[in-house]
Amino acid sequence: MKVIMLAAALLLTAAQSQLLCGQETKTEEAVKCTVEHLDKSWNLAVKSVVTKEVTKEALGDTKFNPAKKFVEIRITLEFADEAASPKEMKRRFVTESNMPKVGEVALKEPQTQLWLFDGDGVELKKFEPWSLEGEITGVQGDAFRVVIYCDPELFKKTKKIDLRPASK
Repeated sequence: MKVIMLAAALLLTAAQSQLLCGQETKTEEAVKCTVEHLDKSWNLAVKSVVTKEVTKEALGDTKFNPAKKFVEIRITLEFADEAASPKEMKRRFVTESNMPKVGEVALKEPQTQLWLFDGDGVELKKFEPWSLEGEITGVQGDAFRVVIYCDPELFKKTKKIDLRPASK
């Protein structure tokens, strides 16, 4: 009986270590992700949140020597119902590389940003999406993904992620 219990414990430990050693980590339990503002406006819901640590030699025009570690945050958003205005919504999701530079004319609509909060609800930082995957269709059941890169030390402090329009 002891041998069976020991074998079961070893198998369970091996299975758990394989799960923990994987690069991708589901963060729905550790970091809460909300889209209340986007749900009210465009019927969007969070389908999944996946994070993994990555090493990048460059992000856009910025090069890193040596390469720098980031936490890649991938939030998949799904249309819970038809969006009232998919065209307007597409204008509100602008990636970092397409944001106006200093001295250029500002965008007319507030853009969607990813806000990071600590456990007390204090804003740590705001990000524009680094990239978008999929098409923003506005059709019920369709999904698209928002990708952000964050400093690992900052992400350790993060307890809540909220996608919302930029504040003015």
